[in-house]
Amino acid sequence: MIRPSFPQWHREDKVPEQLPNNDVIAIVHETWKVGDKVDWCSEGCYWSGIITMFVKSDVVTSPSQHYIITEYTRIFLLQVKLLRPPVGEGQCYDANINDLRPTLDWSLEGGWTVPLSQVAA
Repeated sequence: MIRPSFPQWHREDKVPEQLPNNDVIAIVHETWKVGDKVDWCSEGCYWSGIITMFVKSDVVTSPSQHYIITEYTRIFLLQVKLLRPPVGEGQCYDANINDLRPTLDWSLEGGWTVPLSQVAA
């Protein structure tokens, strides 16, 4: 069986009044914090990693792009360390907070689940 598409997800404060009829919808209840597992979208591809620090900046850089942000735009950055090989490349990157989604694990038996390290105790 091929893994299904990543489920629809929303931040708690931006959940639409009428949710679509999907099997799984993920709701993020908190703001991101250091140590959270995230998927970072870069150049149309999601990379799994861990938030290592928060940065506030007016200039956003990525491996192949350089954006100059106007004084009216606020971009919140954080640093994401990608998983080590062979799953990732192990490097750290500055990531726009809007390019993140929660990491979810998928298995044939359990479907989509929150990684054990992120389940509230």
